[in-house]
Amino acid sequence: RAKIASPILVFILMFTVAMFTIYKGAKGIGLDKISTGAAIGISVAVSLVFAGISYPLMMWHAKNLEAKEAEKEAQKATEEAGTAAEKEKDPSHAEDVQVQVAEEANVEKVEEGIKFDQKTEMMFKSLVVVIAGFQSLAHGANDVANSVGPFGAVLAAKDGPLSKKTEIPIWVFFLAGGFIVIGLIMYGQQVMRTIGKNITEVTPSKACCAQWAATLVVLLATRLGLPISTTHAAVGGVLGVGLVDGTSAINWRVMVKIFFSWIITLPICGLAAAGTYALFLPAVLLG
Repeated sequence: RAKIASPILVFILMFTVAMFTIYKGAKGIGLDKISTGAAIGISVAVSLVFAGISYPLMMWHAKNLEAKEAEKEAQKATEEAGTAAEKEKDPSHAEDVQVQVAEEANVEKVEEGIKFDQKTEMMFKSLVVVIAGFQSLAHGANDVANSVGPFGAVLAAKDGPLSKKTEIPIWVFFLAGGFIVIGLIMYGQQVMRTIGKNITEVTPSKACCAQWAATLVVLLATRLGLPISTTHAAVGGVLGVGLVDGTSAINWRVMVKIFFSWIITLPICGLAAAGTYALFLPAVLLG
């Protein structure tokens, strides 16, 4: 089922992204002038190509992941067998062996309720990479614009009064995108750990659903001209897939911290900006 569903999911997501880009979008290269029928036709064609390409790539990636997992399991089994043999030879560890066997039995009982098919999850691991690429596109469409807006306004203001259609140099977008990548590399691990591990247990299939939802929401907000946070959308997606397993599956202590950080961000940034502006205002007025 996963083999059938994967290319279908890629097709649907690619169609959404293509329509977002082509239909009344990408004004810089004239795509906004394409008719609705042509936009749908092009989007379908592009989506079919991507779905067709993604299928063999995901199969290849899934096989590689399965091989690595099998190798890890074999190595783990060898190590456990060696440890058990050493303990059996040493009578002083007989009690430890009994405790270990009892613990393993308890773990097996707990895991009886888990119905995740590992091969299916391997498929979704491959799909996560694909959807993450689309989510990055949505992130660039909204979050980069959020950071570029004020900077672009400052650059445009030096040439005179601002208008609604102020052109922003292309190098500004590359600069903003570059610094976003640098920030991700330097400081992004903690946030990724919080969203990916600390809110709820996230399996590859859950990650796909969460990323899918976040991507669609951010793209829709971008089309409507609403500046939103991709992080907020991602947290909402992870929270949603976690709630499917019940409220007990959510680490509410972490969620409270996240909600509190969202609430205080706006007033703190506002006060900081106001204070900075008030500090430099005399210099601006006096030239």
